Amino acid sequence: IRDSHVIISESGLELSIEAALDLPLLEPLAVTGTLGVVSGGIYGSLEVGGVGPESLLIDGGDIFSISGHFLLQLNTTNQVQTVRGINSKGEVDPATGLVPAFVNVDLSVQSLHIAGSVSIDLLDAVHMAGSIDILIDENGLVAQADLELDLGFLGSIDVSGGIAFINEGGTPVFALRMEADVTLGSGPISITAGALLEINTSDTT
Repeated sequence: IRDSHVIISESGLELSIEAALDLPLLEPLAVTGTLGVVSGGIYGSLEVGGVGPESLLIDGGDIFSISGHFLLQLNTTNQVQTVRGINSKGEVDPATGLVPAFVNVDLSVQSLHIAGSVSIDLLDAVHMAGSIDILIDENGLVAQADLELDLGFLGSIDVSGGIAFINEGGTPVFALRMEADVTLGSGPISITAGALLEINTSDTT
């Protein structure tokens, strides 16, 4: 455990913990969590991932590697709340010039944020990756997802999409975007295809 604290004040209670875990088979695992209870509601965050920008979980040398990251954030109050998060972007602290393992993160009012990602590399020939990000706040719901499969000389499959249900000036708006690209085979025998679907009920892009 790198750091932990319990704060009790007139406004409420906050618990926070930061840890770097060394587990069998896994690379160092960063874990941080915050839970706050105040008169206006509750807020909290739980984040788990590999240490560093690549979020490496298992290093199998030249054979395989697995990276991943999970995030859950909640704020039911009417104020922006600050919690601790993993420095997955590798941001430099201007005061020290170092790259800290954990940073402060602001949570939007009345919001729920869920995100996760995983990637697997095999023999430098096969790459599989997927991610999802869902945000629900006072403006509505926005979700994005991506799936990538690279089979080397055999081809690749990429699928991405996003969906939004939001309130725009008092008017409900629905937007959808889905895109897929497929490339299979090589040389004279190959298949290449792509598709794009877009729906937008608002007057803006």
